[in-house]
Amino acid sequence: MGKRGIQNPTDEQYNNYVNLFKSISQELERPIKEIELKDYNLPSARWFVKHSKDDRVTNFNTFIEYEIEMVPRYEISKEYAIDYILKLQNSLSRPLKKSDLKGVANNSIGEGVIKRYWGNFSNMKKRT
Repeated sequence: MGKRGIQNPTDEQYNNYVNLFKSISQELERPIKEIELKDYNLPSARWFVKHSKDDRVTNFNTFIEYEIEMVPRYEISKEYAIDYILKLQNSLSRPLKKSDLKGVANNSIGEGVIKRYWGNFSNMKKRT
């Protein structure tokens, strides 16, 4: 388990670490990366997964999704991307422009996700 983390944490101890993880992630405007955990004196990714009470948590990415309530950067599903794009378009009250997806924020969609699922911005606009 290493020096960080408690071998058999109480719910309160576990929740304290999760809340610290959430707080730091919100400040960073992205989830903490696995390699950064020790920089913030947090337990290992394995520790968070092992002690989670949520049955859906099976790895670090699902921990981020279900416990931290953020989307792991490289695990964005097409369904999440479509939902985000439609919500963004509704909030802007106009059709999306490519520039709306530049400067990716917290749980937003960037050009990499667009390319992965649709090939390019024009194809994405036609299909969503």
